[in-house]
Amino acid sequence: MNAKLFTFDTVAGAIGTFFSYLYGGWTGAMSCLIVCMVVDYVTGLIVAGFGRSMKSKNGGLDSHIGWIGLAKKVMTLVMLAVVHVIGLTIPGAEALFDIAVIGYIANEAISICENARLMGISLGPVNGLLDILKPIQNAGDDAKAEDEEV
Repeated sequence: MNAKLFTFDTVAGAIGTFFSYLYGGWTGAMSCLIVCMVVDYVTGLIVAGFGRSMKSKNGGLDSHIGWIGLAKKVMTLVMLAVVHVIGLTIPGAEALFDIAVIGYIANEAISICENARLMGISLGPVNGLLDILKPIQNAGDDAKAEDEEV
């Protein structure tokens, strides 16, 4: 066997084992979350390409905002790893990981719907749901702004 190929296989196996431990194996929910994260990021880029982004000053593409979005998605995966390890530590808390994954999937789905609406796509009854959820999201933004002022 080629030494370079053996080294690559060993490193890939070690990385796979590490992530399998962090997340408890690969589940359908994790696949769904990753797909939702990618779709959310791509639709966010499309919205910015339309010049309708709510995140940048001019509504257009901004690499800094894009990196912030990616950092948030990486932090989501870090938080899920922490939740999984906590679930392994506390007896009876194994379901915490699945609950957290489902919560993050819901968050990504809402963001995808918001992006679709900013693109001008009618979402029917979902538009009303987004209008109900928007004040809740803004309340979180207001709390963050107060923390920054202190």
